Amino acid sequence: MQTPDSPTAGWTARATDSLRTVYSFVRELLAAHERCAAISDGRTAADGPQASLTLAEAALRYGPLSHADRPTQVAVIGPTQTGKSTITNLLVAAPAAQVSPLAGFTVHPQGFRLCPDASDETWIAGLFGGRGRTAPHDLRREELDAWSLQNVPASPPASGGLFDESRGLGDCVVWDTPDFDSLAAQSYRRGLFEVLGLADAYVFVLSKEKYADLAAWRILRLVARLRRPIVICVNKLAAEHQGLIESSLRDRIAEAGDLAATVRVVSLRVHVTGENGIPPGAADAQELLAAVAPLVSRDCDATRCAGADVIEFIRAHWDEWTAPLRQEHAAADAWRELVRGALAGGVEAYRRDFLEHPQRYDSFRRASAALLAMLELPGVGAALGHVRAALTWPARQLWRAARELLAARADGRVARTANVEGQVLSDVLDDLLAALTRESARRADGRSAEAAFWKLLFRALADSQDGLKSTFAAAATDHARRVDVEIRAAADEMYESLRRRPALLNTLRAARATTDVAGVALAIKTGGTGVNDLIFAPAMLAFTSLLTEGALGTYVTRAAAKLKARQLESVQRDLLDAVVAPALQRAAENLRGEGVMGLSRGELAAADAALALIAEGCA
Repeated sequence: MQTPDSPTAGWTARATDSLRTVYSFVRELLAAHERCAAISDGRTAADGPQASLTLAEAALRYGPLSHADRPTQVAVIGPTQTGKSTITNLLVAAPAAQVSPLAGFTVHPQGFRLCPDASDETWIAGLFGGRGRTAPHDLRREELDAWSLQNVPASPPASGGLFDESRGLGDCVVWDTPDFDSLAAQSYRRGLFEVLGLADAYVFVLSKEKYADLAAWRILRLVARLRRPIVICVNKLAAEHQGLIESSLRDRIAEAGDLAATVRVVSLRVHVTGENGIPPGAADAQELLAAVAPLVSRDCDATRCAGADVIEFIRAHWDEWTAPLRQEHAAADAWRELVRGALAGGVEAYRRDFLEHPQRYDSFRRASAALLAMLELPGVGAALGHVRAALTWPARQLWRAARELLAARADGRVARTANVEGQVLSDVLDDLLAALTRESARRADGRSAEAAFWKLLFRALADSQDGLKSTFAAAATDHARRVDVEIRAAADEMYESLRRRPALLNTLRAARATTDVAGVALAIKTGGTGVNDLIFAPAMLAFTSLLTEGALGTYVTRAAAKLKARQLESVQRDLLDAVVAPALQRAAENLRGEGVMGLSRGELAAADAALALIAEGCA
């Protein structure tokens, strides 16, 4: 017997690891589908991916991942009121399963082992996911997770020779199972699918009334994809209907194609009903037993370990199982593109509404104020006082701004004449969030996996906006401080540049406030500098607004563009990319709620790769 950590028999260690990866993902996928199904339109047990996933999970656990030898498991399954318990009693040659005319009477899986002296119960410990085994007489209808397993008595009661003949089945376990088509079946379907995954063979019990039932055929097609042998037993069949029903049933099987290789049909006529619900018709009973006996005697352990049937079953359903998850991932990709576009729009709005706006952009004016405060020339204050009111350039306001800036620096404050940039940034964020919220609401209309993603994302956006705005405001304040530092650094750099030109500085200080434009130009020329350096001398700005603005225009072209570029880079890097983008992406991560599966792209990719590796080995 293998240990729990040992590789599966016949599998390499790598393949076993891949098998465990697939199993773990199937479990997560099943839980996700069940969460989604809880708010769906209430599909029946055989509908939807959760049915096949439940079967696959159990089949993997009891098949190639099982490390315990066990006897052959035969599941007696079928719709309600077809006589499953009666057929179970026939197979175990004892009135072991309780028979009732009531629909949905059996709600617990009940196993009966045809080896009364068996003592090895190691394999039983892992049945039904570790849920507790219950004695048959202690089963309660309200405890739907319960199950029972008992040995059939060695000496069956005297009810005719039929029991003795049926002992040909040998050591096996026959499971009487709940129905799958009654109104209450959804509440106890887990136990049924647990047995379907455990079983090595199926006895599918139908009746004249149920042989064409849609729910029955859905289950039949589902278990047939495991490629395990199936015996269809048409029970309660009147002799005059036998030929017609069997012919119709075989036609349906032939049309199904994938059923023909694994299904054998047996009929049990209802001309006489014996004691305890066991039909005494020896010929019919022996035909059923003859069909089931070879299934018990075959080497089921080798088939389980190989796991080819389970892997093929998983591959056949993989696209269906993962389709909603892939839709969610596609929606997440679409969200990332929306965010990327919104951030680009935010950058453009900031450029348009602040950096390129002639009235709002104040950063360079603030830099000029700082320079004026540093470069005030001795002897020109009085002259400026006479001409300021008449100049186009607002010298008085500029001078006041410069002194306010210096005073603010002296007492540790960061002064701004108006927080224009902060308001523009706030508007950019508001517009960005409004656009994304509208688009998520538009895409949330519908019942698909993508629509469910957008619905939850819409709610997540609404819940996170206040926090994002608060974080953004704090980051914008930090940005404003960095801009002030940039402005001061630029002013300091230009001031130091002027100090390195003493000839120019002395020439400017020697110039009189009455100097005309030609004299100023001559002084600058003889000082060895260019017209661009006029910006460094407040006295020169006071002589004529035309000359001053001409100098400013030259400076803006060279210096303000550099300052704007730094501000734009800071907004994009430190606000939009560092604060807004991560918050918007987090809103779309780990979504949990109605209709959303919530499994990551990495988990899906790992499972895809593992399944491909296993399938290649099983080919």
